[in-house]
Amino acid sequence: MMTEVRILAFDVNSSLAQFRKNYTTTSTLTFSIPPPSSLRGLVGSILGLRYDEIQDKLETAQFGVQILSEIKKTRIMKNLINTKLDIAPLGIAGPPRIQVRSEYIHEPQYRVYFSSPDAEIIDGLKDRLIQHKSYFTPYLGKAYCIANFQWMNECHAHPKTVSGETTVLTAIPKSWVKRMSLQKGNRYMVERLPSLIDQHRTPKGYIDLIFDAGGAPIIGEFSHPLCDIGEGKHIALI
Repeated sequence: MMTEVRILAFDVNSSLAQFRKNYTTTSTLTFSIPPPSSLRGLVGSILGLRYDEIQDKLETAQFGVQILSEIKKTRIMKNLINTKLDIAPLGIAGPPRIQVRSEYIHEPQYRVYFSSPDAEIIDGLKDRLIQHKSYFTPYLGKAYCIANFQWMNECHAHPKTVSGETTVLTAIPKSWVKRMSLQKGNRYMVERLPSLIDQHRTPKGYIDLIFDAGGAPIIGEFSHPLCDIGEGKHIALI
């Protein structure tokens, strides 16, 4: 049996979210769930960590993401400065403009599970979540997608491999899945997300995650240790 871990659970929501797919350029697309890099930034903003501190202090942190509301994406036109033109179009005064489509998640709501071997980080985050205090403004992906958060609870778990079929509430790595029990009406998705981004915003690794776009749990058999949070329900920390 593996060492016991402390897990903090808190909900986060916003009117809009955008976790940009780094390989898109002209039309900005978004991941459906926050990548680990975005979650490190979210926790760092609550704790008051500087950008250059986040990777060091949260490098060993683990996260789980549970979808609480159906993933609904929308596209919004944004007016940007067109740096390829020297004059404004149609003789309009001011700098030249260009319209670009950007994809957003509409009214996202997630439950974030956080664990770290650093007791100081765990205790500091728990205190701020309970008091609903954040050092910097929290947001989901983009600085203008301001987020709200709510403390849920803390639990202790011994990660272990579960024999037989079990229920996983969070997104789970595709490589961990031995067999899935597909449920009628569910919308299963697989997305490749950056698992780590360095200080130069360069992805250092990727991970394929499986989840249901409607927030339904994943039922099946899994090869990797999971965390039991009670009532036979498990989460995957990555």
